[in-house]
Amino acid sequence: MRTPLEFSNLYGNEGVLDLTRLIPVRSGWVLAAATHINSRSQERRRDMAFEIDDLIDNMRGALRFFLCHLNGLPARQWDWKPSPACRSIREMLLHLSETYEDKAALEEELARPVPDVARVQALFEQAARKDYGRLRAKYADTPLDAEITVPGGDFFLGKGSVKAGTLLARRAWEECYHTGQVVYIRLATDPEWDQEKAAYGLPSGSP
Repeated sequence: MRTPLEFSNLYGNEGVLDLTRLIPVRSGWVLAAATHINSRSQERRRDMAFEIDDLIDNMRGALRFFLCHLNGLPARQWDWKPSPACRSIREMLLHLSETYEDKAALEEELARPVPDVARVQALFEQAARKDYGRLRAKYADTPLDAEITVPGGDFFLGKGSVKAGTLLARRAWEECYHTGQVVYIRLATDPEWDQEKAAYGLPSGSP
């Protein structure tokens, strides 16, 4: 019977099993080949594993991206909105914090006539860290391709259920989406605002 090493010769240049190399076939060869194929498949799944921590890292990065666009926010921009149907920056922050359980201090700061930007950023990150821990515990044993029922149906996909990974990835998507709204408000009320310098600490006109 062939050894696992010998069965590595059954794969073509692209790493795909070439069935023509199994001819002539003996029953023992088929069993050994199946075992070898299963072993390789498991190794590939481990190499390609995408887990809850990967999604949480993405959420953390998206939130950091959003919050840095608040740097230097002047008092006049907290409540300005381009139309009555749009959210102000203050309302956006309250909206994004809706899912957080530990948000009392954040809501208190946002209720001030002119919130302290640095404190808002710190409280947001603090509340988010606790929320990430809650999500990690909640979905620790849930496959990311498991279907989750959405009460009232999912607006974006038009379905009654959505994969767990899709719901979690949407958290980061939403923060990036609202970043664009913050940028619009800041430029609409201050066309000279330097996004590269204010948000990223880069010289003006950096690539």
